[in-house]
Amino acid sequence: MARCANLALVALAACLATAAAASAQTAPGFYAGGGIGWANVSVEEDDDYYYDYYGCCYYDYDNGEEDVGFGAHIGYRFNPYFAAELGYLDAGKPHWDHRDVYVADLDDFADTEADLEIRAAQLSVLAILPFGGIWEAYARLGASFWRADAEQAVYPLFDDVYYTRSIDDEGTSLLFGIGI
Repeated sequence: MARCANLALVALAACLATAAAASAQTAPGFYAGGGIGWANVSVEEDDDYYYDYYGCCYYDYDNGEEDVGFGAHIGYRFNPYFAAELGYLDAGKPHWDHRDVYVADLDDFADTEADLEIRAAQLSVLAILPFGGIWEAYARLGASFWRADAEQAVYPLFDDVYYTRSIDDEGTSLLFGIGI
């Protein structure tokens, strides 16, 4: 637990240093930044497909294990109020597993697990409002070009056979955000 707390403090210090360096630049020019954090996969449990082995206790979602993710970006600041950025995000490889899940396709209970990888290239514009000498508020709008890969394994409780499948998907999504 202490290792996680130390890593969180290092990540917070790096983000604050990056934000302070970026806010100090109000003249036109290039800048770069990055950050680290934790990624988690949550699985929404639908009453038609997932329920407790004993037939009770429906859940809205089930959290999996975390993994470390990172992001990096470069940008060009046109003036104190406007910038454009190109970024990359790698969410690591979070893991999810759950015991005694009813899988309707198999008409059986099973232990199941999944690993998920998500990566995205991002292009965005920022509207920036400097205040207080070193602080800025910003709004971001852009596009995220993402790719997701998932590996799932299902181990039926009453069968010696197990099943695996891979799912790959990619797309483009709206990217927006606000921050200080």
